[in-house]
Amino acid sequence: PGPIALATIAPDDTAAFVGRPVQFRATFTDRWWNPHPVDADSWTVDGAGATIDAAGVARATAVGRVRFTARRGAVSATASMSIVPPGRFIGVHRGGAPWWQATQVRPGLFVMNLDGSGYRY
Repeated sequence: PGPIALATIAPDDTAAFVGRPVQFRATFTDRWWNPHPVDADSWTVDGAGATIDAAGVARATAVGRVRFTARRGAVSATASMSIVPPGRFIGVHRGGAPWWQATQVRPGLFVMNLDGSGYRY
């Protein structure tokens, strides 16, 4: 591959509960998207609500929103994380189907954790 020209981070935006770890992965490629088998030189966090280690494992420490940056030389990418308190909410699904969905959904209630997991209809 050619010199590193592009960087991406996955996931690029996520949510987590305080205390839960989230694994971020940085990928570096040349300008033709040929992958470089290297890790980030450094990870940094912008915001006081989380930490991130050299392996890209972030830990939420306080409710809020933070941004992470992975850097390799002069090339970098950013990702964001919303840190939410533990909890659940109930919503009302009014039924029907969005234009991209082939099946209809009956009206009813759903329950979901504040981090987006645990969806039940």
